[in-house]
Amino acid sequence: MLRSNWFFSMLSITAIAFTVMIVLVISMQYEMAIVSQAPEVNLDRMVVLQRATIKYTERGGMTSSYLGARLVDTLKANLKVPVAISQQSSTDWNFVGEEGVSTYTLISTDADYWIINKFSFLKGRSFSEEEVASQAKVIVLSEKLAKCLFPKQEPLGRTVEISGVPFMVIGVVSDVSSTCRFAFGELWVPYSSNRIMDYDNMMDEPYLGSYTLLIMGKSSNDIDAIKAEAKGEVARLASSFPKGHEFIVPGPDTSFENFFRGWDPNLNPDSLMSWLQILARLIGVMLIPALNLIAINLTWIGERASEIGLRKAFGATRLTLVKQLLTENTIVTLLGGFIGLLLALGCASIFRDMLFRPEYGSQSAMVNVSISVMPFVVTILSCFLLSILSGLIPALKITKTEPALVLKGGVR
Repeated sequence: MLRSNWFFSMLSITAIAFTVMIVLVISMQYEMAIVSQAPEVNLDRMVVLQRATIKYTERGGMTSSYLGARLVDTLKANLKVPVAISQQSSTDWNFVGEEGVSTYTLISTDADYWIINKFSFLKGRSFSEEEVASQAKVIVLSEKLAKCLFPKQEPLGRTVEISGVPFMVIGVVSDVSSTCRFAFGELWVPYSSNRIMDYDNMMDEPYLGSYTLLIMGKSSNDIDAIKAEAKGEVARLASSFPKGHEFIVPGPDTSFENFFRGWDPNLNPDSLMSWLQILARLIGVMLIPALNLIAINLTWIGERASEIGLRKAFGATRLTLVKQLLTENTIVTLLGGFIGLLLALGCASIFRDMLFRPEYGSQSAMVNVSISVMPFVVTILSCFLLSILSGLIPALKITKTEPALVLKGGVR
């Protein structure tokens, strides 16, 4: 069947393969961004506060940024439900080595960061609350960066200069995937000892700055209570703003909600709407290939009218012919699905820096390209369903006609 109708076979297989590839790549992007993976093992009991906006209702305009130090300090002091609250800010750190200038992600954070995110320490330890409070000049490095900075030396006890200030290395952790939105980094320092990289002092509004706040409860059952408490505290702060100033802090959001909110403070990224958004995108991706498959199958089966008419004249039942055509469609779908799987893996590997880079980052790091069983099975079943539907309509139409009419070329 494939040899005798190679052109239409290749068209169908190509359409299915590219559909599977696109859907699988999209599913990988979603999965890597919102599903727990080490060290982000506590996403199910954690919420995020990331952005704040001040609207000037009288003069017009607004200012929007990450959270400021005053807002962070207020929330950390007043929230009672969480068991850990961590603030973090991210910036680039440039290292000049033998291969030229390399850019790494520097995270300024606190001791709770290491409680919320479970890093694998290869050497040493994380910094403590006492070290954060005393503004200790200590630093934790990723395995890759430690090897780059100290290729033949023991990194612990060595110093790394950040803006001319020496920081002593106290720990080395396993490399983190850049798809970890709240844990990705390559060197970590106490936020209190890195004020030179703190942009809060550059902001006109003290409640705006450079921080993201991670808030973790004892279990997922605490999520609603944490959200309510945080919203109440933000409302209290907003009421203290002078006339003409409207203070808005979207969230807190779960990791899933945070992914879909983006920078829109008015968006309500509830789970149902977010899932519907995913579904709409996938349906949109599959719609055009589905229409193409129907068109291809209509033409293909029309070209085989004489064969079908001849088989029907020699006693083939309508059910037999429909089963044959649907079986052929199934084979084509499976071939297209397998090729699409290979294309998805190849595309994800080749264009890794484009597809899986961190937010506002330039390139990906430590991304393990893999496809989960469930997205692949769902994609194949969806393509199979589309293939069946696209083949069933023309199959029923062509097998309904009289053999004599078909053999005379009356159906096209």
